[in-house]
Amino acid sequence: MKQLLIIVMALLTITSCSCSAQEDYRERINLGYETQLAVSPKGQIALAADTVIYVTDAPQKGWQEIPMPNNLPTYRKVPDLCWPNERTLIAIVSAECKLYAWEKADDGTFKPCAVKNAPEGFIQNLYSNGQDNVWTWNDDNQVFYSSNGGRAWNEVAHIKELEAMDNESSFFRHKINDIHFDKDGKQGLIGSNSNELYLTLDNCKTLQRIPTPLDQKAYDQSVVRGMTPTISKVRVWGDHYLVEQDQMAFITSASDIHWRLIEGSDTAEYVDVMDNRFIVMMPDEETIRILDEKQNVVKEFDAPELDVFREEKTAIGHDFYIIDERYLNKCGIRDNDRYELFRIDQEIDPTHADEEPDILSIDGQEFYFYNYDLIVKSKATGKWYRHMTFDFNPVESFVDNGKALFYESNYAGYKALYQVNFKEKTIKPFEWPSEMFGHKKVVAMRVINTETCWSDSDWFYKRYRLHGDELVWEIDSTSNPDKRDPYPDMPKRFKASDIQRLVALIDDSRSHPQAYPDTIITDEDRAEYLELINTPQEGDDFYDIIIDVDGSNRDQWASLGQQITVLNESKLKQAREDASSIISTTYETHKIEFTFEDGSTMSCHNDKFKVSYLYSPWTITCGNYVYQTEDLNVGALINQITQGKMLDQRYCSKAYAIYQMLETHNAIVRKREY
Repeated sequence: MKQLLIIVMALLTITSCSCSAQEDYRERINLGYETQLAVSPKGQIALAADTVIYVTDAPQKGWQEIPMPNNLPTYRKVPDLCWPNERTLIAIVSAECKLYAWEKADDGTFKPCAVKNAPEGFIQNLYSNGQDNVWTWNDDNQVFYSSNGGRAWNEVAHIKELEAMDNESSFFRHKINDIHFDKDGKQGLIGSNSNELYLTLDNCKTLQRIPTPLDQKAYDQSVVRGMTPTISKVRVWGDHYLVEQDQMAFITSASDIHWRLIEGSDTAEYVDVMDNRFIVMMPDEETIRILDEKQNVVKEFDAPELDVFREEKTAIGHDFYIIDERYLNKCGIRDNDRYELFRIDQEIDPTHADEEPDILSIDGQEFYFYNYDLIVKSKATGKWYRHMTFDFNPVESFVDNGKALFYESNYAGYKALYQVNFKEKTIKPFEWPSEMFGHKKVVAMRVINTETCWSDSDWFYKRYRLHGDELVWEIDSTSNPDKRDPYPDMPKRFKASDIQRLVALIDDSRSHPQAYPDTIITDEDRAEYLELINTPQEGDDFYDIIIDVDGSNRDQWASLGQQITVLNESKLKQAREDASSIISTTYETHKIEFTFEDGSTMSCHNDKFKVSYLYSPWTITCGNYVYQTEDLNVGALINQITQGKMLDQRYCSKAYAIYQMLETHNAIVRKREY
């Protein structure tokens, strides 16, 4: 998330952004949610994306799809795949827990080939040393081996010792977690999901249990969160062994097993070995570090910007490969390269797609946005081609006044609006006008409340219309006759001048930083805070917010609250950010919708699950234009005009703001678990 915010801030500060172009349109690989990556010793690459496998020996030229058997069920995934040699690819398809193999023909295409004595049971992992040797294992702790590239298999070990450790009263099973062999295919390590590590010198004919890092007290397991001392990765690395246990990596000489922690691995996101000479690890999300066996830094460089939800990493030879949503990143000792994930060239006509895209037009030029691309139709040939590619996924595109506009959004819901320059192939942040709607006359208004739980949503609104110099209540309406009136005491009349003042403030708030109408904490506010933390706050509705104060620390809460004299803007902003990151299936939306004399509308709403002081921030929608305002004067004026009858006063008060500041920044506060 930190990296994502850095990317967003960088985009917001640029004045223009150059984007790459491509004469023809090649479809991107859709990674889905299950991604696996395998690289052969000579650099052929296979990528499994959910149900499809792609291969390439030159990623800059694109990827070809491997033909899958016709009898496979629709729902399937490929949990692992590998290259036993340069001409053979094998993969597990989880719908059947079955192995499939393909051979590369002279023309570069891949043909299915038979697999004899395929391993039985639930298999999820493969390992090959690239010398025709392949190993896999199942949940019954049977180890299977193939010496001819995965075309014929034999069971070589059954570690019944692990099964004997299973407790029938527990769901936990002792199982093999990882296998790794040297290039000769004789010396190997086998690690379990608990504290068992086995060494073989004859390809599993004999196995000996050897000490683990935990056995040798190389770390204190009592401070590790895991319930079991999991060995998640094993590596035979020249004349060294490497083990990843409890999310830390350890190294030892093979001749004298004495485990020592690889420096920085206790905070690393990834640790692996390269070419029996180097260790590669990511001590944080922003750095890749390559070490030798003595843990000296050989090379350190910035990590590529990744989509953390769709990525896969593997180390082989001199290189470290990372697949993310858009790129294959090849990093290593020599060079760092990045390749976009395009399929082999093919003509695409979006009008023939299962889901036709939203095609826009400016001066007869047709275009649409798809994934990271802007796709344009050639006026000369009538074919579609990739005109531009962006560093983020454009959403909610539209055309207004001859301009092509789109939004870039992050997970917190903030949206930045961009404008496309087709001729120069650039984008730049949209320049908001000084005034959009503040001068327009309001002729109608609705005050709306929406409650959403899972997929169900109930709404209620009060409608007002302009009569003379007042907006007068006309009717209540609801989607559910059983829904209570959330605004029973809402005024029946509003001064039109007050409503116009609110609309003008909302329009003007785009250019305002966060502002507090009144920052001073009075004795009355502090007394209200004491009442707040001492009174149970559970309401009648599930979405109500509960003040979470540990009773044993209530006196500390009270004492700290009495010491606060002013609202702290930075702490309240952090409280809002914390609130916006909470994901819930249940929340309440507060909205005011204004209708103008020309028939256009503007709405101002807050739909955060956990409200902040004066319900900031507010989201403003006017036609296709959307922005957020953190100007607390907006919430204050809404609260004033509606006489405190629209917003829950518990969360508009300075007492609640005091609670938010303490909840966010004091060590005594327990973070709520969702």
